Amino acid sequence: MSIGMAVTPTNVRPSKRQRTSDASSIGGLQCQVCHRSYERADHLNRHLDSHRNERSFRCEECPAAFNRRDLLLRH
Repeated sequence: MSIGMAVTPTNVRPSKRQRTSDASSIGGLQCQVCHRSYERADHLNRHLDSHRNERSFRCEECPAAFNRRDLLLRH
């Protein structure tokens, strides 16, 4: 590679907005609250928990709380 050449990564993921599709175009499932669409029912159900605003998973080191265990663990 020569100096000054731009390197374009091949594994760049589209933004979340680009990944979400209109449910009618993919035959998917759509959230009735915010209209995001999902191809899998388990993903829609997991998303619906975010609208309940319950934060059962609390960090022991700071005031942060999450509605999913995996989000707490990632924190």
